[in-house]
Amino acid sequence: MSYILPFIFEERPIRGKLICLTSVFKEVVGSKKYPKSAKRNLAELLIFSAYLGSSLKSDGSISIQFQSEGLLKMAFVECRSNLELRGIVKPDESVPLDSDDEVFQEDDVSRAKLAITIFRENVDQAYQSLVPVESADFKSIFRDYINQSEQIETVLEILVSDEEIYGLFLQKMPGENNALLDDNGVPFELADIVLQAEYWDVKNLSPEELLQQLFSAHLLRVFDKSEVVMKCNCKREKVEKLILVLGEDDANKLLEEQGTIRVDCEMCGKVEEFDKIDIATIFNDKRKIESSLSKKH
Repeated sequence: MSYILPFIFEERPIRGKLICLTSVFKEVVGSKKYPKSAKRNLAELLIFSAYLGSSLKSDGSISIQFQSEGLLKMAFVECRSNLELRGIVKPDESVPLDSDDEVFQEDDVSRAKLAITIFRENVDQAYQSLVPVESADFKSIFRDYINQSEQIETVLEILVSDEEIYGLFLQKMPGENNALLDDNGVPFELADIVLQAEYWDVKNLSPEELLQQLFSAHLLRVFDKSEVVMKCNCKREKVEKLILVLGEDDANKLLEEQGTIRVDCEMCGKVEEFDKIDIATIFNDKRKIESSLSKKH
């Protein structure tokens, strides 16, 4: 199960979210073949989108899109307010699948763009924010974005391995009097508290047990976790609309050349196929609708 688990420190003005996307990430990747570092970049983007999606106050979605002229050409992830997640990454075709080299490199920073877009249901206009890309480290980019946009001191740890995908967010709670002090009343940095998180031993541990391991010296209040699932929003009806845009003549030409019109979803791998009967039905239905509308007018 993939999940988001919120918690707070009972004796410190600190809140946090533990995010596990291990099972969802396997579904997102599916049968796609990615170089190791591209998979890691995709996992980091998914962790951050899940964090942002869990913070949405109304129904909708939040997407993150990355583009570059370097080896990491494109990445796109989306999280809906009900924590349905999807994503894809496209490294340059020249990158070997067995390569351990980073596909997002420092030389590419000046040529990279990162945008976060918020869609709200029943609202026509989307809100988009361009995120400064000042390093080839997504974790640093995300941390700086939260610190600047939410004006809340935040630290972030991410674990991406062949078997586990975890994200840990800690934030200082808003309030002028919420100073971070140790047991002796000495100020400390928020980052100091996650030093124990440098080593994650997550196997066979429940979410609550993992938090206890990470923060054994602190008393926590743990809230109910929310399940995160992988779900694509591709639908056959959407493909039918694309075929209508293509036009009947061109659609029939494709049928003659290929036998069927086949459309693969890059996100989830789902395949939609249309034969001669399907194509004839699509355009016949269109004519019936147009005829009905013309009679009304």
